Amino acid sequence: WMPNLMKQYTDLQVELIAINCLFRAVFPDSPFCAFTMNMGPRTVCIGHRDFWNLVYGTCPIGALGPFNHRTGGHIILHEPKVIFEFRHGDVIFIPSGAVTHENVPITESETRYSFTMYTAGGLFRYV
Repeated sequence: WMPNLMKQYTDLQVELIAINCLFRAVFPDSPFCAFTMNMGPRTVCIGHRDFWNLVYGTCPIGALGPFNHRTGGHIILHEPKVIFEFRHGDVIFIPSGAVTHENVPITESETRYSFTMYTAGGLFRYV
């Protein structure tokens, strides 16, 4: 699971904390420097690339909430032309700076939240 890349992310955190002792890891033992929690209640992400992220990097995206994964909430990755059913509790790692991605809406009676971890490419440039 990408040991060299995760080492780069972890080494970056160590260097950032060495530069400024006020910096702290968001989650212990996580190589990612930031996260976003989208509280919906029907979180939908339109097609985009996270061009501020490390272009060859990755970010985990997770889905939570009671929704029918067969009828909505799918993850769409444009360039590889794939669509994944994405269930409650699933996590996918994607190169969000390089691949256009989005998710399919759910019905109004359902709930879907998303959780994404990432490290901004600017932090690598800063260090």
